[in-house]
Amino acid sequence: MRASNKRCKTVCETSRLVRQAGWWRPTGSALLSTGPARAMVLLAHASSGSPSPLGSPKRLHQIIEDIRKQPQAGGEGVQLILQARKDEVQYGKGYWLTTLLATEGRAWPLEPLLTFGAYSVIAAAALTSQPEWLRTNTPVISALQTAVNTIGVALFFLQGFKTNASYDRWYEGRKLWGVIATGLWVTASMIAGGSVKSPARAREILVWNLLLAITLKNALRGEEAVPEADSFGLSESDRAVLMSTPVLQRPLLCTSRINRALTSAFQASEHHNPSDIVRMRIQVEKMTEALPAMNRVQNTPTPFAYTVHLRSFIVLWLAAMPVIYSASLGWGAVPVSLAIAYAILGIEAISLEIEAPFGKDFNDLPLDDLVQGMCINALLVAGPAIDWDAPPEP
Repeated sequence: MRASNKRCKTVCETSRLVRQAGWWRPTGSALLSTGPARAMVLLAHASSGSPSPLGSPKRLHQIIEDIRKQPQAGGEGVQLILQARKDEVQYGKGYWLTTLLATEGRAWPLEPLLTFGAYSVIAAAALTSQPEWLRTNTPVISALQTAVNTIGVALFFLQGFKTNASYDRWYEGRKLWGVIATGLWVTASMIAGGSVKSPARAREILVWNLLLAITLKNALRGEEAVPEADSFGLSESDRAVLMSTPVLQRPLLCTSRINRALTSAFQASEHHNPSDIVRMRIQVEKMTEALPAMNRVQNTPTPFAYTVHLRSFIVLWLAAMPVIYSASLGWGAVPVSLAIAYAILGIEAISLEIEAPFGKDFNDLPLDDLVQGMCINALLVAGPAIDWDAPPEP
């Protein structure tokens, strides 16, 4: 009876904290798991006789809240589209109006566009003031239009190829983050299942996995601060080592600490099955392999020669536009030329923005939201099996 009362108390306390924290509220990117699923994970821990979360549910709640309070920047476009998919009443089916009337997140190549606009006005003013010249040179203008049409097809094809290559890097970046999420969640689920006997060792493994995701995001963005390190309760020595390590090398530090903790758990027989340690180490290897791949995505732009050649012909092609249209449209050549210029210069601006997808731009990947979702889900799965109030493993 006493054990039954204790399990009932555990279920009630955990359920209250889940409701109070509002952890099942969907985020804009929908990267977190559904609320009922997350609540059931905690309730299953409470009612199954696995390590009780009553030792530190409030501490776990505080850690999750500290993670959720971290500011988010970048990837607003992804979040907006995902939100529009869910709410067709507000955004309309297919979210046409949301995207068609959007101003934020749209490509605005202002500098080249304004320069071309000034050139178009000057060219239209000069040509419309010389109607006799336009009449006598009609064959030349017609020949120029044929050349412009031919080059235009090739330019749009090459620009489309460049944009597709940039999107491939954007999507590959998202797949690589999926590797990190998989490794983190597999490790968390194994800790929750009792694969590691020592709660202190389990805490060490989980914390360094969480820090791997966080420091990797920071390394890709060049961010120094790691406020989550205080929330996780790192020892002073571990925190000093982490903060003294260069930003780009911190993810490797985390993987080495995870491997060291797994080795210690194996040598001390702090496991129920040796294969569990092997499985967690395999996940670490996969996450380690993703680190240089992300660096490759981040630091491999479109080849310089390709960009120079493409832009040179874009400029020549656009320069001919006001000359061609002034003969038939007069001053109307200015808005027509600007519309055409915006089409191709906008595609160029989009390709530049998405070829480095780990930043804080509107159309980048929502890394802040993605990493927060990974960490919160891992804590909800494995956190109840860990005593967060105990001192960290030395």
